Amino acid sequence: MKAVAAQLDNCCGCQQCNVCGVDAISYDGEMKVVINADNCVGCGACVGTCPCGVLEMQ
Repeated sequence: MKAVAAQLDNCCGCQQCNVCGVDAISYDGEMKVVINADNCVGCGACVGTCPCGVLEMQ
């Protein structure tokens, strides 16, 4: 099953990728994106919304 992965070094903390309908995306104390793999259904909705290219399907 495909899932979303994050390249945290490139995350700008803009929160534009927070379109997840299953609450698989959250943010840490530095506003960097965190993926909850247990919730991710691999739909990829967040990938196209990230302006920094941080999210990718694996």
